[in-house]
Amino acid sequence: MKIKLTFILTLILCLIFMAPACTERQTAPAPISDSQSDVSKITPTPEPTAEPTPTPTIKPTPEPTPERTLEPFGAEIWAEIRANGFTDIDMEQIIGLRSALYAEYSEDEISDLVNEVGGTSADDYILHLYYAGYRELHAEPEPTKSVDDMSLYERAYYYATPEQRERLENIKKPTGDYGDYIRQIGIITGKLAEDTPRLTLEQAREICADAIALNKTDDDAIIYVANRFAKICGAPDFDDKSGSSLSSRFLFYLDDDAAEYISVCDGPCTIFYVNEAAGINEQLLP
Repeated sequence: MKIKLTFILTLILCLIFMAPACTERQTAPAPISDSQSDVSKITPTPEPTAEPTPTPTIKPTPEPTPERTLEPFGAEIWAEIRANGFTDIDMEQIIGLRSALYAEYSEDEISDLVNEVGGTSADDYILHLYYAGYRELHAEPEPTKSVDDMSLYERAYYYATPEQRERLENIKKPTGDYGDYIRQIGIITGKLAEDTPRLTLEQAREICADAIALNKTDDDAIIYVANRFAKICGAPDFDDKSGSSLSSRFLFYLDDDAAEYISVCDGPCTIFYVNEAAGINEQLLP
């Protein structure tokens, strides 16, 4: 019994006196190594920095857009608009523009706008706006050569209306591409009537006989005959450019298919009746 008590007391004493030592061993900091003893090698934890406030971007004030001056259309352009305008304009667009116009302006203001462009109605003002932009967008480029240097076809096309240009682009060319189809160009552009008569073989023979009887020769004969021909048919059908630049050759078709024609050439001065299908090449002058 005494031995057991002594053992218990000894165990209690050991626990009492040894507990602080154990606690110290558990909480004591780890020894600093030689590499950590240098304070300069210890990197402090950086303080968190706040993100910089972005500088607001100041947008430059845009320059005011100058108001577009509307130039009044003259009578010719108004005639063109009223003749062709609605064929080029989507009617839904016109209706939308008309609605916007009445929504934004009063009757008096619309009247002032119409007067400004020389029109007579609100639709005239809308057409003016549309056509001004349309004509500007589809404006013909400046010619690369002067009008004086253009061929008859180029000059006619330059001054032609859209409808005339379409007809000129589809002109019949029974004699080829190297020349001007004077009669057709004259009819398309209104210089000659659609029902202008053609020269006949009998008329050509009679006029050439008159030139011979009057002793017309060379250039005088050609000028005399050509003027007489022109009084009947208005103009030659074809100005042939395929030959030498030193001579001119004009053809007067006797029918619309150019199967027969009178050839007038000034170098040398000769006039022939030609029927290619029949193989006829009859000299009428000299």
